[in-house]
Amino acid sequence: RRNMGKNKKNILNILVLSPLLLSTLFFSSLSFAELTTNRHNNFLSKINFNPAQSADPLVVLYSGWGKINVDSDNPLASFTDILNGSESKMGDPPLVFPNPFRLNSDNAVLGYSLLRSDMDIDLRIYDMRGFQIAKKDFQHGSEGAMLGYNTISLNSSFFGHSNLPAGVYLYIFTHNGNLIGKGKFAIAP
Repeated sequence: RRNMGKNKKNILNILVLSPLLLSTLFFSSLSFAELTTNRHNNFLSKINFNPAQSADPLVVLYSGWGKINVDSDNPLASFTDILNGSESKMGDPPLVFPNPFRLNSDNAVLGYSLLRSDMDIDLRIYDMRGFQIAKKDFQHGSEGAMLGYNTISLNSSFFGHSNLPAGVYLYIFTHNGNLIGKGKFAIAP
């Protein structure tokens, strides 16, 4: 009989308290807090769906390509405006194929598509320690900054005929100082 009492209590918790918890979780008013944004993270804003709980059980972080500046007075309206009104600059994320590749024998290509033709693009490649390995600037309308699909051959001449060690390298694309694309590739021994 003791087990019957516990089972009834568990059934009561499942049928009554669980829906209350779910309704509290999903129908609470939103609260907003600013996170520290720096070069080491991509945090832009934080939404806490249950501000009455001090344990912070559910947190949603927004991140995306480029910068998103959210107005602290009305974050949802600004975020919606950004999603609906902004024009993306890259059609697809930039990708290297094949990846990994051998610098001297494989014909690796960095491919990306641009949705605008009036953009000056900067490409920077870094090693895992953060040292800049290569820098290439593309003026709008020239090869590498044309509307549509662009390709860059990642061969030894692109890297100034230097013997890069095997490892992982990071690349970023910027336009007017704003990040528009990023990725990584590996050079095999």
